Amino acid sequence: MKTLAQWLAKIEAGHPTDIDMGLTRVAEVAKRLDLNFGQAVLITVSGTNGKGTTCRLIEQVCLAAGLSVGVYSSPHLLVFNERIRINAQNAIDADICEAFDSIEEAKAEISMTYFEYATLAAMCLFQRAAVDVVILEVGLGGRLDATNIIDADINIITSISLDHQDYLGNTLGQIAREKAGIVKANKRTVVGFQEYYSEAEKWLHDQNNSILRAGLDFSYRAVEQGYQGELKWGGEIRRYDWQASAIPAPNVMTAIASLKFLEQVLPKSLVIKLSHVLENSEALGAIIENTSLAGRAQLISRSPYILLDVAHNQASGEYLQEKLGTFEYRECHIVVGMLKDKNIEDTLQTLRGTPAHWYCASLPSARGQSFERLIKSVPNESAKSIAGFDAIDSALSSAIKQAANTDMIVIFGSFVTVSQAMTFFKTHPLDNGKTI
Repeated sequence: MKTLAQWLAKIEAGHPTDIDMGLTRVAEVAKRLDLNFGQAVLITVSGTNGKGTTCRLIEQVCLAAGLSVGVYSSPHLLVFNERIRINAQNAIDADICEAFDSIEEAKAEISMTYFEYATLAAMCLFQRAAVDVVILEVGLGGRLDATNIIDADINIITSISLDHQDYLGNTLGQIAREKAGIVKANKRTVVGFQEYYSEAEKWLHDQNNSILRAGLDFSYRAVEQGYQGELKWGGEIRRYDWQASAIPAPNVMTAIASLKFLEQVLPKSLVIKLSHVLENSEALGAIIENTSLAGRAQLISRSPYILLDVAHNQASGEYLQEKLGTFEYRECHIVVGMLKDKNIEDTLQTLRGTPAHWYCASLPSARGQSFERLIKSVPNESAKSIAGFDAIDSALSSAIKQAANTDMIVIFGSFVTVSQAMTFFKTHPLDNGKTI
């Protein structure tokens, strides 16, 4: 029997291209596998940014209510197993390999991508575990993403920004339409953005769905003690209060709106459990405040501050800039590595309001961008210094050496960048009074 490492090597090399959008292949294999989730409620989450944190908060509230939950997400940071969670635990190697065995037998002559294999493996394991709720995070787009072979009971679209234009279109409207492609007729949909995109609106209108919209049906505002959210529900306005959280406030309210829809489709015995949590403002606030997701505004040290963030487009860069404004520090050191297919210039420009020392690092593989290109894109008006490095490790070593205990080190630009930083800190503990 193959090990997980052997399986991953096989499926990575088994298809002519890394990305091959379309549902025909994966849907046929799913049919042969006889995937059936029985009484499980399915939630599919698309959007440019905020998918992972929205999935995480929904998962944590469901678990607190005593529901069993399967979550499929991508990409992973350190190990493939992160992509498949059952009741907040990563799937073990043996179970994933068993799922791959079943997929390999069922697919026969059909060629599939790495992501399609992973998606089907997650579905196989969720079916076997007979979970109450399945949460599927879309990998790319929505309409043609492998997760879209399942008609979800609840569809969530978190945000729309420019990203993956080669596959999704060059305008926000085109991208919105692709993201909205997860929405099926006569289901429930949560729209987590307020902008109007005619291409997506026509599709949403034609599906005859129940829809909750940000800015219309739910909203949030900053208050002295943190945030207050409002949701119009059942002819009333329900209010939710929470203090600081690693989950961005728009995603908190998107998740809460989705959980209210979940109450409508769960079996009655489970509705009682979920409602008990949602109606307990103190318990719900505590869940929001204590929920986080690795690599998303993740603070791993306070002396100096070290913040990891997978931000890799303009919108996520703007959120990172906003997050930095909540810290007090002496100097800022920014370590960045990005992929070639990202809008590097616009992403780096979002941090022009933060005077900083920049450490630009090349990323490995054909997709990795060189530090020379990054240097040209750094916002010069706020750059105190700019240096280039062949690898994230050397950039980090330099930043740590130059940073004082009262400084901030930000590491961002890609899942690859954050993954390499996490690996670095496992083998390079801070010294000279610096602690993690």
